[in-house]
Amino acid sequence: MNKTIQGKSQKDIFFELSGILKLEDYKFKEDTTHQAYFPSATVFNKVRDLLGFNLETEAIPLPNGKLFDVTKECNQVVVSALVRTTIKYDDGGHFSHYKNSN
Repeated sequence: MNKTIQGKSQKDIFFELSGILKLEDYKFKEDTTHQAYFPSATVFNKVRDLLGFNLETEAIPLPNGKLFDVTKECNQVVVSALVRTTIKYDDGGHFSHYKNSN
């Protein structure tokens, strides 16, 4: 029997994740740049809705030992954090790990 995530095949999950963000999810900064972005809550909620309790996220320290760092680049405040995301199969086995700095 094939392993599932929220009752869906791995292929179906990949397909749904690849199109999870839509044009209507874009927001625009209310400053002079009007730069488009996806709010982190929108992304998190859509992924959580798709994966349910099969998704775990965990903050892990940056190389400097802090959980986050705030800098300024090109007149923009940049917040960096390191998060480990784990997707699990319905049976509890690990499907995927991903670690990235934002």
